[in-house]
Amino acid sequence: MVEAGTNCQPRKSGEGIFCCNKPAVRRGGCVLHAPKLTLQEKQGLTREERRAEDAFEEEFRSALACFIEERLLRGTSAFGPVRFAAVPWKEAPFKHAMEGRWEFAGCAFDQGLDLSSRAFGPRLFRHTLFRGLTSFNLSNLRDLTFSGARFDGPVNFEGAQFFGFMNFGGAVFNGDVNFRWAKIHGHVWFRGDPPDHCFSGACDFYRLEILPDGKLSFEHVNLGKASFPYVDLERPVFLDVSWHKPSGGIIRRGASLWDEFRPRGAMDADDDRGVIAESYRQLVLTYERRRDYETAESFHIGEMEAKRKAHGSSGLRGRSKRVFNIYSAYRLLSNYGTGIWQAFTVLLVLAAFSALSLFAGFRAANSSEVIRYVPAFRLPPTSVFGDFWRAMLFTLSTATLQRDRPYEPVGDWSHFLGSVAILAIAGQAALVLLAIRRRFRR
Repeated sequence: MVEAGTNCQPRKSGEGIFCCNKPAVRRGGCVLHAPKLTLQEKQGLTREERRAEDAFEEEFRSALACFIEERLLRGTSAFGPVRFAAVPWKEAPFKHAMEGRWEFAGCAFDQGLDLSSRAFGPRLFRHTLFRGLTSFNLSNLRDLTFSGARFDGPVNFEGAQFFGFMNFGGAVFNGDVNFRWAKIHGHVWFRGDPPDHCFSGACDFYRLEILPDGKLSFEHVNLGKASFPYVDLERPVFLDVSWHKPSGGIIRRGASLWDEFRPRGAMDADDDRGVIAESYRQLVLTYERRRDYETAESFHIGEMEAKRKAHGSSGLRGRSKRVFNIYSAYRLLSNYGTGIWQAFTVLLVLAAFSALSLFAGFRAANSSEVIRYVPAFRLPPTSVFGDFWRAMLFTLSTATLQRDRPYEPVGDWSHFLGSVAILAIAGQAALVLLAIRRRFRR
């Protein structure tokens, strides 16, 4: 497999340029530095190609064992730009690299890395490439640096415990990430570098726990597909974070939680909507403390939407409950107390309904002439407009509880409409003022 007349070409990475004088065997790289096939790529090989690839990987493990023993004798502990195939890290001499403080900066794990159920001390994975499944689940991790690392495959930190400073600055996760049931004792820091914003796929933080001395920071990252059920969202630091922004729908939505919109499976319970509403509530408090009222308002809408959806379930009856409930009315009247123009438009519509008093009857306070229409009447438009204007004045004077009213009701139906006007218009006016207060609180 040696490429005739060539040596291993210099390797350039974020750690610098590495030179090696060993014979090249594949794509200009020696057995240590040549790229290896991923497990998915190996599935497409023929039987003969698979046998040759297995022999090449065995040759790599033998060369890696010699490389580790040589470095141990020389007292150095860095791999350089090694491209790893699958390695039995629990066996000698490979375990010596894991038990010591060997650095993996600039390396590539073409077939994944399994460090599950381990205690793993300070280590550099700076500018490291992870192409396969990377697993740190149920491990105790301390002071690991993944700055500039790239994860092309799924990553599993489920049940892991983080101590010290965990640096994910500039790291890119192109696959799904699992932090379920993890515990943070130290500081876990995620920072995205444009055009990459850390998380490209789904990231699951289900029941992640931040201990009293722990800290979780998200800076310039994309949380558009981040899931936070049962996480105290008043604890993390969110700086210039991109949230999920749904498209379509009756109302325009801003920053939202992916939990509200992700496809729901058979394992999702009906009370998940209550959990989502609580997550939204925590985000409202978090962003209000930072005086970012615009984002807090978006999360307030999300909280109300989650509560509205919690009223319904599957089936026709459940869907009808989701549509006809107090939260649906709140949404229609003022977009949950956030839409000034929506609330004001509804107020005008309610005032326009004062035309109903034309049919119920009313009269001027200093006159005995009753204004009452029946559908058969045909009157000039100017007369109808004048009476309609008087009907609006009658309704507004009733709704605003004026003592001296220019018009007064006549008959039971007129009194009834006046009482309804007091409740409806006064209540809607309060929603207009609430929306104005929310907007100018900023």
